[in-house]
Amino acid sequence: MKGHDSQPGSGPRRAMLDLRFVRLTQVRLHEDFEEGRSAVLCQAVQAQGTLRNPPIVAETEPGQYLHLDGANRLTTLGVLGYTYALVQVVRLEEQSLGLWGHRAHLDDGAMRDVVGRVAGARVVPVAEEAVATVLRAPGAVAAIVRQGGETVVITVAEDATRLALLRQLMALYGSAHTRCVVDPKTLLPSAPDAAAHLDTGVLVPAPAILDGLAALPMQGARLPTGLSRVVLTCGRALGINAPLALLATAYPAAQRQAWLRGRLAQAPLWLPGPVTIPEEHGLRLYAEDIALFDTAMFMPKGA
Repeated sequence: MKGHDSQPGSGPRRAMLDLRFVRLTQVRLHEDFEEGRSAVLCQAVQAQGTLRNPPIVAETEPGQYLHLDGANRLTTLGVLGYTYALVQVVRLEEQSLGLWGHRAHLDDGAMRDVVGRVAGARVVPVAEEAVATVLRAPGAVAAIVRQGGETVVITVAEDATRLALLRQLMALYGSAHTRCVVDPKTLLPSAPDAAAHLDTGVLVPAPAILDGLAALPMQGARLPTGLSRVVLTCGRALGINAPLALLATAYPAAQRQAWLRGRLAQAPLWLPGPVTIPEEHGLRLYAEDIALFDTAMFMPKGA
């Protein structure tokens, strides 16, 4: 494996993860961060005293990076006054983009009020087997799938209003949601919730929101938080536990790099995906292979 301070690399491999210290100003975010979690995340990071898992980025041009996963971590470091982040750099072809669904309390009346205030927006009842077809059609914003209740797809007349309406719908539940994997074929939640009530639903965004993702930061735009799901074919590094002191402007670059070389000299435990790892907000299922540097984080799937 190799690590270096913001220098171009030959691209990550399963046996050669590309880890770099980069300035936060070199990374453009493609999605919002969760403002409701900011204070909690700051406290958690400060309590740990480390950046546990490196955010995932792709180098779009020399010294410039597109964030793919970890917007909350990157934003938290900036809020805490740090200059650098330790990131894992991947090539765009070494990742696949999918969708997260949001399981939350979704009041039907409040949802319809939001939609009714947008000119040309509609709420269309659909059978679950038709969700994928309707959600992939032009103008689709999101589906709301209710187990045992009515499933609907929300559409707009103008694509330019899609993201704004999606943000308004997500504002109905804010950070009070759990993420769930969306089946890429059916666009339905992969695992139904046996405890769900009729006022609980899963918001599934239209796949079209991922179109042109790499260009969004250049246009001054971002996706709403927590909808894009990145799976790495090259494997993902977890448990790096970079001390926060390394991320400060005043920390000597040579010593920062020496720490990284020493960390990478410790061979990680490779876990074949899918694997479940405990994180600050609960358990997270990773579909890809994991290079685990801190084995105390490991929890087998289903545990």
